[in-house]
Amino acid sequence: MKKNRLWIPAFVVVSIIIWVIGLFMGNGDPIDIYGDPAVQNAHMPAFITYNLVHYGAPVISALVVAFVVGIAWLTMGKKPALSMIAFALFIAFIYEDMGIRTGWVFGPYYHTTLEGVKIGTVPLVVVCLWTFVIYAAWTMINLFLDGTPVQSNFSVSRNIFGAVTGAMVLTTFDLGADPFFVSNGWWVWFKGGVYAGVPIHNYVGWMALGIVTLLVHSFDLKQHEVLDLTTAPKWKQILTVVPILPYGLFWILFMIANPEGYIGLIVFFVMGIPFVLSLKRWFDWYKAIRA
Repeated sequence: MKKNRLWIPAFVVVSIIIWVIGLFMGNGDPIDIYGDPAVQNAHMPAFITYNLVHYGAPVISALVVAFVVGIAWLTMGKKPALSMIAFALFIAFIYEDMGIRTGWVFGPYYHTTLEGVKIGTVPLVVVCLWTFVIYAAWTMINLFLDGTPVQSNFSVSRNIFGAVTGAMVLTTFDLGADPFFVSNGWWVWFKGGVYAGVPIHNYVGWMALGIVTLLVHSFDLKQHEVLDLTTAPKWKQILTVVPILPYGLFWILFMIANPEGYIGLIVFFVMGIPFVLSLKRWFDWYKAIRA
């Protein structure tokens, strides 16, 4: 397989330049400017306190990344897994931090101190959650388009179509997540928005950043030798379903605990359809390779 990795340093350099421009043009950390708002915890169970979330979120963040790295390592191999996760973390931090400081990416918003440890303006839990969600969406779209949990077709048209449709699946997650977390005081939108207080700009940003991240994943993975799952041990084959299962758990959470009744109805369809279909595709793939 022909390898051309010149695009990697080019992408990293361009991203850092854009981020630096954002540092100079932005207003800095909004909490330093506006202060930290009161945490509502409107939909959280009574036993989930501010301190539990504030100190527990960084621990959960580390576990999330360890989980994603572990599954990817076992089902793809060391180098492709580490490369993919490293890019996801890099992209999430660079563009999230720039977005918070400038409002360019998602609109004007900021994260409260409820989320715990921050790197710059970005809570560690947000970067790590992005890594999981992008990995889940990537796995699901591979099942839809290639019939396998790990991408097997690397044509330019497949990469582009996969990035666009994968970003749509990714954004369905935030249709449930943003209203839930905003209503519980995790982050604040300065001007509110038409969708349960969230602006449309946010979802445009999710689509754009999802497309970029998934394109990077596709072109990067093409440079690596990935494990052949058809001849892998049975337990490794079964592990490939794991990335999409937490997506299903969040689907249930966002249906039940939401700030507006209609959000649960929307989530039932927009998250439920890709989740159920991806499970069906996974079982079809597993039965075929075990036959």
